[in-house]
Amino acid sequence: VRPFNNGAIRTLFDGQGNCITPDFLNYGDIYIDVPQDKYTIYAPAMAIIITNFLMAFMRRPDVSSQKEVVPILFLLDEAVQLNLDFQILSQAMSTLRSKKVSLFLLLQSIAQLEGRYGEAHSREIMDLCAYISIFNAQDPKSREYFQKLIGKRKMLQRSTSLSSSETQASSSGISISEIDEYIFDAADFGNLNRKIGKSKIENRVLVYANGKYILGETTPCYE
Repeated sequence: VRPFNNGAIRTLFDGQGNCITPDFLNYGDIYIDVPQDKYTIYAPAMAIIITNFLMAFMRRPDVSSQKEVVPILFLLDEAVQLNLDFQILSQAMSTLRSKKVSLFLLLQSIAQLEGRYGEAHSREIMDLCAYISIFNAQDPKSREYFQKLIGKRKMLQRSTSLSSSETQASSSGISISEIDEYIFDAADFGNLNRKIGKSKIENRVLVYANGKYILGETTPCYE
């Protein structure tokens, strides 16, 4: 009980002063900042708050109703550590796009997601994402997943043959065939950044959407 008696969490739960509601997002921004070392302690409380927001979003009118609604970006950093219920998360990801609510889930790895929700549920969560942003992946299984996600391309392969015998002069031939090959090697996802010149490193992110991808440059927050 003691952790709820101090700091920002006490302000949220003491019932005094101004309390945040999902309606506030119609007029401005809401930030909930939880110290990294308190994530495990506060995760149950954060799950309750986030679930209340998601349920409120589900009550918003659909865009088909032609009612004016304010677009909302709901960003969850370290989403796996928040211990959200899978059914609520899946339902929200399936329906909120039609209510002008975009969920942005940030996580460290697919392995972390599978550890929390299992392989089948993790695949469903990834499948419900309209956009997937990839920085670097160190887990071999994650690298293979992204390699298959980006897919293959058609390439022309050239083959040269040479034959000779004691009775005939040597002969050679060239054949060209079409093959499929992966656009990226799995190892490429271990480090998408590239070196420019002698010392500069260009930090890059790969964004995948609708069967297409783009590599973009990022600016680290500490620069």
